[in-house]
Amino acid sequence: MPLDVLGPTDFWRSAALSFVTALLQTMPDGRRQSDAVLAGVARRFRVEREVEAAFNTPNMDARRIVDVLVKALMSVDASRALKHLDVFRALCLLRSQNLEVVALAHAWLQGYDADPGQRAILGFKTPPSAPVELVRGMCWIMALSGPTLVAVDQIDGLIESSRLAAENGLEAEAGLAEVLAAGLLEVNVVCDRSMTVVACLEDSWERLSARGLKPMADRFGEPTGLLGMNKRSAAANLIAGRLGPAFAEAGFTPPSPTWPFNERAITQAAEANMMPRTLLMRCDTFRRHCLAAGAVTACDSVIEAAVASPDPVPAAEFDLAAAAAQADIAGIRSDEDIWLGQLLRDAFDLYALEDDPDDALDVASKGEPDQKIPPLHGRLIFIHREENDRERHVCYRALQHQNAIAFQARLRAALTASGISTRIPDRELLLVRRGSMPGGAKTKQLVDAFTAAGGKLIDPSDADLRILAGLRDLRAKAQAEGDADTFERWLRTEQPVGRTHFFETAGIGRARPCPRRTLLLHRPRRRHDPCPNPVRT
Repeated sequence: MPLDVLGPTDFWRSAALSFVTALLQTMPDGRRQSDAVLAGVARRFRVEREVEAAFNTPNMDARRIVDVLVKALMSVDASRALKHLDVFRALCLLRSQNLEVVALAHAWLQGYDADPGQRAILGFKTPPSAPVELVRGMCWIMALSGPTLVAVDQIDGLIESSRLAAENGLEAEAGLAEVLAAGLLEVNVVCDRSMTVVACLEDSWERLSARGLKPMADRFGEPTGLLGMNKRSAAANLIAGRLGPAFAEAGFTPPSPTWPFNERAITQAAEANMMPRTLLMRCDTFRRHCLAAGAVTACDSVIEAAVASPDPVPAAEFDLAAAAAQADIAGIRSDEDIWLGQLLRDAFDLYALEDDPDDALDVASKGEPDQKIPPLHGRLIFIHREENDRERHVCYRALQHQNAIAFQARLRAALTASGISTRIPDRELLLVRRGSMPGGAKTKQLVDAFTAAGGKLIDPSDADLRILAGLRDLRAKAQAEGDADTFERWLRTEQPVGRTHFFETAGIGRARPCPRRTLLLHRPRRRHDPCPNPVRT
């Protein structure tokens, strides 16, 4: 159960959304986690056959599952069953074939009462409780099915923002670390049959412990530091694990599993205690050098070897104007979010590929889990390696729905998942939509809150949509023809994604790229570079 705490100004609202998002995520066997939880509860009460029959009934009314299991829940713990009955009802209604019913249940589990009249018709006894009680209810139901592992990530940026605020005398912002620490302590109490694991930098944990409550040391075990690849065998296995599938796909038998990285290069990496991510980046730099040179040579070092920058790719190899003219953008006319959401994911992936992988600012594109109602369609993360891995999150959500309840539920989820606030400068949210908003006072109030928190509404032009769709088509063609690396070199040279009006409006446009230079793997990363990264922040 991943717990993304991106905006601890309301820890439990963020936690409630994380739980709902995780429960809607598809597992390797094709089921959603919420289905597995309900099946586990049914198995415990020996009514699994009846529940499976309900699941497999076409156009099944999800309320039938509630009726089957409520009596069993009452027999276990009547007081908690009555208290969390509506939480259970909402989880079951997520299985409904009616999108409006799913939207209402989705909003209810986040703590929003989207439509009191429709809520009553669906059998809910009360409006949604406080977010902490919603999480408590979900955890109780999950505990009936089995134990839960709560994984907490993405907190380094918040703790760093809190530290900087404290240095600048901004006490309200400095209190974010205390809010986060208190929330993590309560998770252990609220969640039955659970274990909480926190992944963060060592500096972040030290600050969290220092500014947190005294019970932090009692509730959590001693932190386990992750070491670099200080064993030669570990470094060799990491490299071989990445190369092996590619060699097998190409039908190539290498001289050794780690070829072209020889014993000296691997031994140096282990002696340098290199982190896995750093080692893979150094190997990828050498791979790109070989592709640019048109020949594979042995790599003696991933620490000192110099790599010449590749020659620019002729623009004629990739005709963007022709691809844009031929691009099909008819999907934009749909009032669903699927077509536009996927195009945005592809566009932000392409934007990240434009970034120079060898500088001190990493750009990562992260798509949200594939689910029925994603809170976001993705996020672009700018990681400042020289600033204690400070992260800037640019989140985005396509929202084409005309139904006011569905629109409100999705925008509220996006606001919570993005964590945008005037108190947190490194959190941004882009709402991408064609045409006007749905009507109604509630919708206007929510949109006003979105803009007041710093959100940006973008109506993409047909011209930009054609460019982005054309670039996606060019990439797909290059991958099919085995020219993916050539396409990525062209993309980094021309940077057509970042120079679109869409990305300029989003505040992350790019200037004309600087001429590429020779890069040394041991080159120190400089804060003030004569040819800075072109991302405008």
